[in-house]
Amino acid sequence: MAKTVSASVKQALTGRGFFAASAAAAVLLALASGREFLAALRGTGALAGGFHRRVLLAALRSETMGAAVPILAALPFAASVAEDIQSGFIKEYLPRTSRCAYIAGKTAACFLSGGAAPCLGALGAYGLAALALSPLEAGPGPSGGLVELLRQLLLVFLSGGFWAVVGLLPATLTGSRYMAYASPFILYYVLIILVERYFGKLYVLCPREWVAPSPAWRLGSLGAGLLVSGLTGLAALCFRRAAERRLERI
Repeated sequence: MAKTVSASVKQALTGRGFFAASAAAAVLLALASGREFLAALRGTGALAGGFHRRVLLAALRSETMGAAVPILAALPFAASVAEDIQSGFIKEYLPRTSRCAYIAGKTAACFLSGGAAPCLGALGAYGLAALALSPLEAGPGPSGGLVELLRQLLLVFLSGGFWAVVGLLPATLTGSRYMAYASPFILYYVLIILVERYFGKLYVLCPREWVAPSPAWRLGSLGAGLLVSGLTGLAALCFRRAAERRLERI
């Protein structure tokens, strides 16, 4: 099983979809922080210490990035099972491994690539922001700024991993890779509409809260991370059941 899982993870993290999603995340973060970035460059005085980190944090918590994560996370590997079925590759691959190992490999690879793609793009955007803005800052900034940024990246990673696994399920059921890309985005907005219009008190079900938790969370970022982790486990179990039934017909 370990060999099958590692092969799937390697395929997901080295594919064109992964690097395309990472590049798109970096571009979106640059666009989301473009106004603050240009204002800082045009200013005459020194910037506050850690300004580049605060700009990136604001971009990571923006609605633009929140809506993009479900799409970006699905690009690397969410359509992999559907593509294997459509191409007939799965008929040649399954005899070389077990169904359990195949499903575990797809789940792990999808989760890791879906979470890592937007984070890699964020790290690239952070590097550019640091190079451009650090020389203009008055000092290194608060010592906790880097910890806050890492905490935010962890939330983005968990959210991206969840949406990627979510994309696996409908794509496997329908055999359509387009469902892998569309379903996370659709579910994202369905949840937002339900919470904002009908179930305002169930803020924990709002996907925006998973990336940028409001003060209403008693455990803050930890609570959001635990909730998303639990939902990811549930989505993985649903995918496993659907994949087992699908593979029985092959």
